[in-house]
Amino acid sequence: LQAITGVGPVKAQKLTDLGATVETLQLAVCTNDEATILKYGLTHHQRLGVKYLEDTKRRVPRDVIAKFEGFLREWLADRCVWTVCGSYRRGKPDSGDVDVLVTHPEWTTDEHAQEGLRTTIDCLRTAQWLVDDLTPGDKLHTKYMGFMRVPEHPWAIRLDVRAVPHTRYVPALMYFTGSKEENIRLRRKALSLGYQLNEYGLTAVKAGAVPVPVCLNERAVYAALGEAFVE
Repeated sequence: LQAITGVGPVKAQKLTDLGATVETLQLAVCTNDEATILKYGLTHHQRLGVKYLEDTKRRVPRDVIAKFEGFLREWLADRCVWTVCGSYRRGKPDSGDVDVLVTHPEWTTDEHAQEGLRTTIDCLRTAQWLVDDLTPGDKLHTKYMGFMRVPEHPWAIRLDVRAVPHTRYVPALMYFTGSKEENIRLRRKALSLGYQLNEYGLTAVKAGAVPVPVCLNERAVYAALGEAFVE
């Protein structure tokens, strides 16, 4: 049950107590059995998680994500700066989902990022890449979650799109690229120097620590921490 996106340990236990199985949930969602869906208390997010469970169990080949990246390169070139992050950016042969980070030099506030995200998602929707939204339109702030389909690929793919102000792009890029182990290593090094490193930036948190200027690229973050750059 916890393989369903949106279902954690607590919800999985509640579903188990109610006698639910993956199969009964899939049947209810497939047949739009609203009474059963209500009985199990499935949210919109969990309902879509059930609908696309078999698809999301499959890894996404690198060449499939590359097709989507080609679309972004063509359609978003004049609209924003973007990067496909996660394991794809780390050069892995496949990924569990697709993470895209977007910004623009003129996005200086969260409000700018929110508007930019809306424009980006409208673009994807107009081009008919999106098939279902986990994030409702009225809750679209700086992150979109949903499902998309890539031409000639048989399964739906989980898609996350995050928009950030331009000054936060580099730390966010590092965070959402990973790996998890590298993020942890750098955060620990930052703390040892009196700084905090997260997706929002590198900031001094200890008295006496020298303020860090905005890092305009990843190499600058490594240099600020006294670390050799890791591609």
